[in-house]
Amino acid sequence: VYASRRPTIGGEFGRPQAVAECGAADATKTFAFPALDAAGVATIVFQTACGAPLGIGPNYGLAISSASPNGPWSAPRPLSSGGYAVGVEVGVADDGGAVAAWTERAFGAPEAIEGLRVSILR
Repeated sequence: VYASRRPTIGGEFGRPQAVAECGAADATKTFAFPALDAAGVATIVFQTACGAPLGIGPNYGLAISSASPNGPWSAPRPLSSGGYAVGVEVGVADDGGAVAAWTERAFGAPEAIEGLRVSILR
């Protein structure tokens, strides 16, 4: 997963920075979901095929990373609980509050919907 940022609306995008070396899965068209608060703190949530090192099992799980303006990206952290996670949406308020919502399917039974998951990110 790579992200490129620019300092202002009219500015140039900088060189892409690695967010996650392992990469993102895109089997379900979940895609990476970026968000930016008023202070310039960037957050990205993405589906990963590398959940085992994050402790979320072998299914396609969700990971999260963030970066302050001009700062490096944090190491990816687990967001989902180990099921097959899809359809993530992220919302960020101007004051920095952030929330993510997604659907997570049961472990070992991708056809069985566990339900909607919601997490307050900060």
